[in-house]
Amino acid sequence: MKGTPLNRAGWRLWLAACLTVFAAGALLAGMAAAQDAPARLAARFQALVQDQGLTPEQVALLVLSTRHRAVLVQHRATAPMPAASNTKLVTAYAALRALSPNFRWRTRISRIAEHDGAAATGRQGLLIEGAGDPMLLYADLETIAQRIRAAGIRRLTGGLYLDASLYGSGTTLPDPRPVVREWLEGRDDAGGAAAPVQAGLGGAAEAAPEAGGGPSGAEAEDEQGLAPPSAFVVEHNAPELLISLADSGPVDVLSRLPAEALRIVSRLQPGADRRSVLRVEQAWGGAQGSITLTGTVAPGQHTLAIPITEPAAYFAHLLRAALHRQGIEGSLPLRGELPRGSRRELLFSHFSPALREAIGPVLRDSDNLAADGLLWTLAVHGRAAGKAGAPAVEDGLRAVRRILQQDFPGILNEVELSDGSGLNADSRITARALVRVLSGALSRPEFGPEFAGALSRAGWDGTLHYRTFPAALQGRLRAKTGTLKGVQNLTGVLPLEQDELVFSFLIEAPGLSRVRLQTAQDQIVGALYELLRKDEVRVPDADPLAPRVLAPPPPSRKPGRKKTLNPPAPSPKPKAGESASQAGVG
Repeated sequence: MKGTPLNRAGWRLWLAACLTVFAAGALLAGMAAAQDAPARLAARFQALVQDQGLTPEQVALLVLSTRHRAVLVQHRATAPMPAASNTKLVTAYAALRALSPNFRWRTRISRIAEHDGAAATGRQGLLIEGAGDPMLLYADLETIAQRIRAAGIRRLTGGLYLDASLYGSGTTLPDPRPVVREWLEGRDDAGGAAAPVQAGLGGAAEAAPEAGGGPSGAEAEDEQGLAPPSAFVVEHNAPELLISLADSGPVDVLSRLPAEALRIVSRLQPGADRRSVLRVEQAWGGAQGSITLTGTVAPGQHTLAIPITEPAAYFAHLLRAALHRQGIEGSLPLRGELPRGSRRELLFSHFSPALREAIGPVLRDSDNLAADGLLWTLAVHGRAAGKAGAPAVEDGLRAVRRILQQDFPGILNEVELSDGSGLNADSRITARALVRVLSGALSRPEFGPEFAGALSRAGWDGTLHYRTFPAALQGRLRAKTGTLKGVQNLTGVLPLEQDELVFSFLIEAPGLSRVRLQTAQDQIVGALYELLRKDEVRVPDADPLAPRVLAPPPPSRKPGRKKTLNPPAPSPKPKAGESASQAGVG
């Protein structure tokens, strides 16, 4: 039986139907492939982890596409992991939000006309009101001394009074007893929470590169020494000593600080093997501070950061040296309480750089003291009105939690912090929480560009300077590292050709060395980057997790305001005598 021939209109309808079915099939196949991408990438990630001798239970990962607002791959993204120095991402974000990017620390310098309780003595002294400025350098003390001379002061016959009441501290007089700490192979054997010995004093398994090309002290990161929090901070209250030992010859010890303020006594001897055993004694009770080093040192160049045990006395010695360099006479002994009846005259205030600049050392170099300084500043400024007593760490943590809950609802279920730096091993956080905080920071126009610029860049600077990422990531990967014993964290930004990925990759593997974990992490990140780069166009339309990961959109601008990604210009520094409330600073 012959079929009935189709007319031209029928052929067109039949062809259109076929094309529709084909297009629908292709669309469904594409959607299926896209929806399968996260599972496929997660499986590949687990294989990469196992190839490096780790188990899937020892790692956590989340990768977010900022272009598609979708999660590309996740593995144990909500599992609590040790926060280590990734804590600093949270601390820096909370400080910028609570204090403002233009916040500045204010140190007040006043002239004191001393009084003995019955009459004026005619002696002139100085009063310094500490602000806990974590950015204060010795060069700033030189500037302060110059301004004191410019105020007409040539001789100081009274005492030096240091007001540490901001942190609720009592007397600033130093303990005259020496403090001794010992280190073996770069590890603190005195029961301290962190090893103050920097890169280069470790054993062979974790030795620094060749002498002269080794990493800076920042690479040791969470193994840095941490001085106690103080209202007085100079050079992070952890001065660095450069210790050099050639194949033959004496041990040389160099310091950038003036000998008048700090006397370095070296009794170090060449080590019989490639091990370093050090004993460090600090004494601050006299007119000059002293640090005495004894023990043996391995060949090479080493950087030793020494946490100062008496920050106020350390500040006093450095300030006196700066004053004498400016020709201002007087012994200016460190005094306790200001005598009743003494008169004070504010000379000027020293202001730190803006907070937006302070996050560089915190994130790029993983400065523990600066990070905890941010937390203490939050504690001081975030306390409830009228609350009695000294500020405490919990006051700062409460301020951090308040900002997190406000900006990222529900995130507190995945964040449990014990300090601002990450040195406390009890601090826990999830990969998802870290991605939320970092993506939120980058999306804020008032400080997002500075936050991104403060992250260390692979192969260029900071704690990623000497990492072994593949060449494709050198100079491109920007991230914050985190290192504790058996812990290696990396949270940052990976740029693709048409996208930017925010990721967090956390490892907890007790028993494995820092070098082993860093090498494994570098190789896994490099391989994952290649997979994501090749799969860049095959991104799922959405993931149920994505809306909870992404930060809320930045505040809407007023109509007619020109949209710009440039941050607002920093506010001018307040003039001498201007109040903190007028200046908008600490």
